[in-house]
Amino acid sequence: MEHSMPNLPQRELPGEDNEYELEQALQVAERRYALARERSQKVRDECHALEAEQGAHERLVVQARERYAAAEAKCRKLKSLIDQLEERLR
Repeated sequence: MEHSMPNLPQRELPGEDNEYELEQALQVAERRYALARERSQKVRDECHALEAEQGAHERLVVQARERYAAAEAKCRKLKSLIDQLEERLR
């Protein structure tokens, strides 16, 4: 079961003049990233298990690969957001 995290405010990157808001957004993004990494690892393991299974239907393997690619893309997006927030806090 995937844990849901509160969404960031409407503005993905808070204003530069509000350090508190930036720090809060960074904390949320870091929690979301940690959950996304866990999910990605789980999906990766499922994908590898299906690929190794002799009788696995090709459709299931393809779907697992697509889920893994989507999970990795989400991780990259969140990591990019974290990097942007950290840069703005410097």
